[in-house]
Amino acid sequence: MRWANIALSTAPLWLSWLGLCNGGVLPDSSPTRRQDDPPGEFVWRADTRSPQEIRAAGGFRPWGENWHRNEAAFLMDRHYHAGPGGCGLSRDLSTRPFQSAYVSLARERATSETYTHEHRNRNTWLFEIRATPNMINPGLAESEVLALGGVHWRQIRRFGLMSTAEGGRVAQIQWIDNPEYARDLYENSEYAARCVVDNDVPPDLDDDWSEDEMDSLDVTREDTDSDESDGEGNDLYPRYRSAATHVSGPAMQALFGRFPPTFTQYPPRDDIPGPSGVGAAASSEEDVIRDAVMRDLERFADLTPEQIRQLYPDYDEMLQELLDNLDRDTCSPPKRPRTQLRARAGQSKDICCQSLYKIRGLVIDQTRQNRKNSATAKSAGISLDELKRLRAGQFDGLNCAAIVKKLEEGVFGPKDGDDGSTGASPAGNQQDCKRARKMVTPKTRSKGPKGKAPPAPAKVVFYGDFLWPAEAKTAGGFLPPRTRPPGPTYEVEGGPTPDPATVVDWPSEVLQTRLIFGPAAKDAAGKASHATDGFHGVVYAVHATPNMLVSGLDSIAVGGIRWSQVLGWVQVPLNYTLPEHDAQQRANIQQHFEKAFKAKNDLFPGSNLFQKNDDYEHKFDELASTSEIPDFDLPQSLEEFMDRNGQAVGWRGGFPLFNPPERVTGESSTAAKAAKAVAPPHEPGFWEKVGHFMESHILAIALLPAVVVANLIPGVGELADAAEVAALSTEAVEGIELTELSSEGASELTPLLRSVAKLKID
Repeated sequence: MRWANIALSTAPLWLSWLGLCNGGVLPDSSPTRRQDDPPGEFVWRADTRSPQEIRAAGGFRPWGENWHRNEAAFLMDRHYHAGPGGCGLSRDLSTRPFQSAYVSLARERATSETYTHEHRNRNTWLFEIRATPNMINPGLAESEVLALGGVHWRQIRRFGLMSTAEGGRVAQIQWIDNPEYARDLYENSEYAARCVVDNDVPPDLDDDWSEDEMDSLDVTREDTDSDESDGEGNDLYPRYRSAATHVSGPAMQALFGRFPPTFTQYPPRDDIPGPSGVGAAASSEEDVIRDAVMRDLERFADLTPEQIRQLYPDYDEMLQELLDNLDRDTCSPPKRPRTQLRARAGQSKDICCQSLYKIRGLVIDQTRQNRKNSATAKSAGISLDELKRLRAGQFDGLNCAAIVKKLEEGVFGPKDGDDGSTGASPAGNQQDCKRARKMVTPKTRSKGPKGKAPPAPAKVVFYGDFLWPAEAKTAGGFLPPRTRPPGPTYEVEGGPTPDPATVVDWPSEVLQTRLIFGPAAKDAAGKASHATDGFHGVVYAVHATPNMLVSGLDSIAVGGIRWSQVLGWVQVPLNYTLPEHDAQQRANIQQHFEKAFKAKNDLFPGSNLFQKNDDYEHKFDELASTSEIPDFDLPQSLEEFMDRNGQAVGWRGGFPLFNPPERVTGESSTAAKAAKAVAPPHEPGFWEKVGHFMESHILAIALLPAVVVANLIPGVGELADAAEVAALSTEAVEGIELTELSSEGASELTPLLRSVAKLKID
């Protein structure tokens, strides 16, 4: 079934500019293109507002004033998911109005023809619009395109009222040419062939959106200076920058104009049709939103179970459940005049908007899964149909040995001496097929230790390193030990020495972080012993961001850690190891915690265990680790993950996360520390206290959870008494044993952690 019949186009957006009167008609022509059409494309939009209302606004404008000052307004997923006018959002739109940088259009006329609204005794207008390169195909639904910055009135070639036959099918359209259409520019100029929809989405605009995780981004800034940076060379407004760059160049300037756009104010004229229908009046914002929501819901409700399975194979049951529970009486397009709808308008809009919000969320999830499926199939050298069969356990005709080999090469690269052959394993080999099936099947979220539910997103994690704070600050933070090919800083254990021109794509774009202090201290001591023997390692308390993942006892930071995320640090003893303890000591862990925290208050009056980082930026305060676990079997998954979750740490579309001004090696760090050219982590007197405290409370320190670390950094956390912090710490480590912390676990992060273990510091 074609999407033309069930299109999921975002509904008409509200414009507040109104107009007058009426004009003559021309006969309809071919359904989609006229024989004299110029090179390029035309797109379509159906709207209950009259041509005169659209003209008075200067065209189809994006929703909300000053949308160009809101970074979230440029997210395509958000534009679609939030629903018409943002009515699906949970926030109060009267105090924080919705803003979007886009206007939705349809690439196929048949899609727009489904938007007929005679159920309110108001006719629907169809607008034929000249495409321009600011129109982008986001791949959310077939035929839907998004006009970045909107559509100018001069781009509209013609418009007509849609009259419907029985069953809602469009019977005919009486077309009216737009006398102000810029025909010479769009059809006869040197730029006419550039009048097409762009299928390439600009960077940063197709990031995944979550209302909960990105609410802090959804604000309208007061300033208009888009050139400001964060002091590290990163734009504060990368999405605005990306959009402005996309809408630039001679062709774009000629066809669309400046960005953000300036819409022309036209003088009144009486040959442009105004509102029509019974009780005709200009459309209100409420009318436009309600019409759009109910029409989209009706379109979903008309899907058969088979159509749902075909279109949403990974979410069909969830979508069917939403539709089964849909309040059809409230959310069906009413067949009564508008004056009779006012009483139920306030009640129905919220209910129906929330229903549409949930449904559109599944549409986006399926779109993301489709992209993953395509990438997986490409890596495996199979078709999407073969991928579906493999996941379903239908192995007949599949060369599973070749599939496994291609998937492994995609992650780890060709093995030494590999001639590229697929081997002689027979197609359909059950062992290979089961392994291939496991590799290409989306992973389910694992439970935490001792069968607990998955942990809540982390706010703070620990990271251990041989770098001292002064070195880490100069470098801009911490980057993973990556090698392309192995160089003077890191080398691969047990691997062949590659040719200098060889690019080895090791999946080492992550840092292992910790939720418990003991393992982080062990990491720091081990790295320091290997890279800077004789000098102490340091554990850093880091504010979590969405590029960080937590699963069970494992946690990682994809791409690295910015120095501005570091809350504070503490030096650890040389050659630190996790302590041994008996069952009775572990059972009394709350007493150990309380004793340690009371001693801390006495030992560090006016200060604390961790030294505060004065460079910490409070923009991270509301952030946390993400709950998303990417598919680690495919190398491109990490970059796709960062496209969705790396904005807070300045992701630029590729690794490394940032370029340090100076490369710090183990050798250079040792020399600098020996020459006293690097400031130590603490003053000598303070370190003596810290070292004594760690030795005196070794078990409590080893099991110290990151969740309470804010209470150990001056000026960061709220003051709490020792008993309260001890109780919180005990709850956080319930069921966790030190033996678990010192052994390799099995979680969804294990594939990356094993890859990191293959790298060692030189």
